[in-house]
Amino acid sequence: MSQNREFNRMTRGRLLSLRGIMGVVAAIAVSAVSVQGGEILKVRQQVAVARNKLYLKDLFKNAENFAGEKADTPVMETPPVGEKKRIALIDLAYKLQRFPELLDSKIRGPDTILIERKVNWEKVSDSIKGVKEAIRQKSPWKEWTIQVDLDRTDRRRISKLQGSSYRVQVAEKDKMLGEVPMHVTALTPSGREKSQQRLTPVIRRRIQGLVLTKRKRRGSNLRASDVKKVELWIKDNRQDISQNIEECVGRELNRTLNEGDMLKKKYLVAPLYAEKGDLVVVDCEHSNLQVRVNVRALESGRKGERVRVRNPESNKIFSVKLTGKRRAKLEF
Repeated sequence: MSQNREFNRMTRGRLLSLRGIMGVVAAIAVSAVSVQGGEILKVRQQVAVARNKLYLKDLFKNAENFAGEKADTPVMETPPVGEKKRIALIDLAYKLQRFPELLDSKIRGPDTILIERKVNWEKVSDSIKGVKEAIRQKSPWKEWTIQVDLDRTDRRRISKLQGSSYRVQVAEKDKMLGEVPMHVTALTPSGREKSQQRLTPVIRRRIQGLVLTKRKRRGSNLRASDVKKVELWIKDNRQDISQNIEECVGRELNRTLNEGDMLKKKYLVAPLYAEKGDLVVVDCEHSNLQVRVNVRALESGRKGERVRVRNPESNKIFSVKLTGKRRAKLEF
């Protein structure tokens, strides 16, 4: 009981005598830690390393007191890549007892030390390149020009893959652009599976699309000089971007667009061919009979639409199909 009280007294606080701890805990029969006549070792509150082992030089603020190779002595294993763990100061003291040449030292530091395993991005870069190439070689991406962006979380997960090659399996078959959930498996040279990670890269596709060269108001018709082709990177196939200048010329904008705005098909409507009250010329063809009459439009309409008209002579109302500017055709 008295030994327990003495142990608690010595470990309370932030300054520990390693020789004293070993004297109380008789089960640990190795010399305590010492540096040059009992000098105090100052423990860091947080340690971040990219290696799989933690060395003496990593732990202490005054690591310059260790001579040469001694600073590179491994103390313990680090957590997996991208993960953290804590170790109590007293537990660290136990680990240091196995170095007999560090006799009679004391360590000063926080109650717990945070140890973080960083990612060595230089070593991971080859894996990242391999994963991106595996994505580009999968259909339909191999038929497109794409850009693959990986965030920090994806890069950390790739750091755990490291294979000779990689296999990509998309989680949602209809999701091929934007954020694309997928499983990536690292393979050995013989094709055996090593490990797998779930990634969500952002994939963009390069296309030639149209943008406005000047501001155009709603209701105005497009001319060839109003648009130009540019290179665009899209994240969604449903963006419905206009790509053909000829198909856009003469069509009407249903909203105001500014210079540089992307032109989408849903922004375009057929031009207005007749307004309510306009005099419309109607061509009537039946068998070998061809007749042309002038009628009054009772409603506005666009190319290809059917509108009601009135014959001013007979006062009869009927519908015609608009074929041109104030021109129509009567279909029997």
